[in-house]
Formats: sequence, C-alpha cells, structure tokens
Amino acid sequence: MRCQMEGPVYIATAGTIALIIDTTRLTTYFLKGARLEQLLLWGLLIFIPASFVGAKFAKSVVEKIPQQHFRKVVAAFLFLIGIKLLLLPN
Repeated sequence: MRCQMEGPVYIATAGTIALIIDTTRLTTYFLKGARLEQLLLWGLLIFIPASFVGAKFAKSVVEKIPQQHFRKVVAAFLFLIGIKLLLLPN
C-alpha cells in the first residue's frame, strides 16, 4: 500500500502520532511512580525546545526536496534503520 501524502503532511502526521504516543507513555510512567532525576528535569528545558527547532529545520529541508525524491529518502532511511536494528538490536 502506497501513501500519497506530500512531504510536509507526512512530517506533520508523524509528529502528531509521536506526540500522542509519547504523551500517553510519559503520563503512564508518571502515574505509575516513575520519577526523573533533577538533572534530567533540567535537561527537558533544553530537549523540548530543541525538538521544535529540529522540526522547523526538517520542514525547511522537506520543502526543498521534490515529492518523488522525498519518498526515496524516507525509504532509504527506513531501510538503514531496519539494517541497524537487525545488526545492533540494543
């Protein structure tokens, strides 16, 4: 099955799915009693804004790549991630 989404729509969809999953997961961890060390809490002040900067950067890159090439780039990265997980599962 082939997805006919344009690059920016694909990125927005993936980001929304990740946000929902991560929010649910982190809420569950918190409700079950997991706590972060103080240093990691301060790190969130850097990591969260950095993720938004990365998303803006990705958007600018995606807008410059033609749709046909975008699909090939996504396929190549998925292939490389699959190989990495096969060879180095941890």
